[in-house]
Amino acid sequence: MKKINLTILHLFVIITCIYPQEKFHRIYESEHQDWGWDLIRTVDEGFAIVGQTSESISNVRIIKTNSIGDILFNRTYGGIEADYGYAIRQTSDSGFIISGQTSSYGAGQYDIYLIRIDNIGDTIWTKTFGGIETDGGGQVEITSDGGFIISGFTYSYGPNWGNVYLIKTDSMGNTLWSKTPTLSSGACFATDLIETSDGGYLITGNTTDNQAFLIKTNSSGDNVWSQTYTLPYSYGTSGESVIETLDGNYLIVGSAYSYSSYSDVLLIKTDLTGDIIWTKTFGDNMYDYGTSVQNTVDSGYIVTGSIDNMNSYDIDIYLINTNSQGDPIWTKTYNLQEHERAYSVKQTPDKGYCITGYTENSSGKQQIFLLKVDNLGNSDIVTAVKEEREFTEAIYFPNPITNELNIQKSNFDKLFIEIIDYNGRTLYQDYYSDKNIIIDMTNYTNGLYLLKLKIKDKIHYAKLIKCNSK
Repeated sequence: MKKINLTILHLFVIITCIYPQEKFHRIYESEHQDWGWDLIRTVDEGFAIVGQTSESISNVRIIKTNSIGDILFNRTYGGIEADYGYAIRQTSDSGFIISGQTSSYGAGQYDIYLIRIDNIGDTIWTKTFGGIETDGGGQVEITSDGGFIISGFTYSYGPNWGNVYLIKTDSMGNTLWSKTPTLSSGACFATDLIETSDGGYLITGNTTDNQAFLIKTNSSGDNVWSQTYTLPYSYGTSGESVIETLDGNYLIVGSAYSYSSYSDVLLIKTDLTGDIIWTKTFGDNMYDYGTSVQNTVDSGYIVTGSIDNMNSYDIDIYLINTNSQGDPIWTKTYNLQEHERAYSVKQTPDKGYCITGYTENSSGKQQIFLLKVDNLGNSDIVTAVKEEREFTEAIYFPNPITNELNIQKSNFDKLFIEIIDYNGRTLYQDYYSDKNIIIDMTNYTNGLYLLKLKIKDKIHYAKLIKCNSK
């Protein structure tokens, strides 16, 4: 027995030496506004981040780093109009495939954008997919046959004004088929997909009436089944990321929205037909969102998103480690600057975790970050205690909104207003000195939005609900 114990201890020491528990964080400064949407661990033990930059309206940005987050290359892709990168995967030649959407190229207002690059970031080829209307989104996975599967949304094709868009290509990005899997409830938009162990595909996303969904297809993209999810205590739900669990079922992470307009991180575990096994929520009774989930080596789950700490008006990175039943083992929050939003998490070989998203300083400058923590969520961040201040400079109404958002200021100081959709994309921003402000939201899609108000060094965030009048 002593010999066995010594052997186990020896193996533990070897593993610890091979994979030391690295803890670091990096903020990648640039002269532009930058956002990180997806992150992968690369075969050279570094990291690759895809996002976007405000350079030339908007371009796709790729940051490739070494194992401690130092930049190896930093490249942008796109044209003179708005282009976005949402997902990245590493190909068998150590290059990368990136998906997103583009208004610089393609047939319509926006199209799905697929970029193949080599291991130093040089472009091998690009493809666009879509029709004459707006098509976009863009999650990509490498399929078992060496090709690619892409999901997004389309207004050009399908039976509804807004459909899931599923595209299968070969290894050169040539279309093999495209489908618009549907829900009985009508219009819906995909946010994530995976290839399942049976060779089919599983898609999650959101309906236009605020319901998370799952669509299961066969290997040809034809519907097998679909489910939507609304909790009895919730105004609505969203689905942002999906995985096949180690026990062969499915797990969605997203958000659950209350009638009082607060939100919680939401986990939904389902069986192979999409029926709910259990649901879990996490948060602090403010505005908390789940964006990414992964299996962990101990058969649990790691979840990231953002948490609005009560009364402090700080939005921080939220990291949740659960067991296989979704019960929390530990939760952590991280504050790099003024506000942070996390969009992707991966487990690393040392059993720690890496996270990306964007961080915002007190001047409103947004930059991509990379955060590496250990297996217990411990980081190298030293967080200063911030003064908590009530935001009394402006009020807004009504909420929910049908057509117009009214904002009334208490003084003539310049107010910065920003409206952000659930994917973190800025839809509206401007500065005002007037005391009474009206913003027309008639043409906004029904759903949830984030309102940002900033006067001098004080910032307030609030969730807006947009719904048409009956």
